[in-house]
Amino acid sequence: TSEVRRHQRGVTALALSAGDSSLASASEDELALGGAEAGVREKRYAVDRPIAALAFGSRMQCAVAIGKDVEVYDEHGELSHRLSGHIDRVTCVAWRPLTGELVSGDAGGRLCLWPIEARRRRGSLHTAREPRWSDKAHQAAVTALRFNRDGKRLATGGDDWLLRLWDLTPQSRGAFEHGL
Repeated sequence: TSEVRRHQRGVTALALSAGDSSLASASEDELALGGAEAGVREKRYAVDRPIAALAFGSRMQCAVAIGKDVEVYDEHGELSHRLSGHIDRVTCVAWRPLTGELVSGDAGGRLCLWPIEARRRRGSLHTAREPRWSDKAHQAAVTALRFNRDGKRLATGGDDWLLRLWDLTPQSRGAFEHGL
């Protein structure tokens, strides 16, 4: 074991990239993005809202669930996108494999599928179309999200004690096509 970084307060969230090359961590008042090895340069940002979850995408972008927003940082640790629209605090985030889409869950039981495109436009990521919302994925806070390897199925867990498995193939109605 080795100490990679130290926060001034307790760690509230962390994510390790698929290739183990990048590490994101958060405390009550700070977000740190950088290498997963000790001594590797990192960027630190002061935060004024709680960070509930972090997730790396396939192109090394990092999604940060902060307050009622999702912030996306690019592979250089720069803020590239702020996704707003949740009514309740965002509790979890996950990148959909092979698509560049991002799903976020909130304390009100809703899910949002953000269609983030991987290509660049004027140096930043952008949304290709409007986000798609579920009506009510859970009757309480969505607390966990996980895609299968090909991104065709999404597992969700919530404070309503339920685990749900969603079929997101084009031929299914899915969680986002017609509500739940």
